[in-house]
Amino acid sequence: MLRAGLLADVVVLDRDPFADPETLRDARVLRTIVGGRTVWRA
Repeated sequence: MLRAGLLADVVVLDRDPFADPETLRDARVLRTIVGGRTVWRA
């Protein structure tokens, strides 16, 4: 659960992984956030 004021580790994908789980292996990572800081972005 995300809550205001707390840090979270998040990966942002180029698609909804729940829309078609069969295509998840083809998803691209657009951004990775660790401890509230972007550590990688496409």
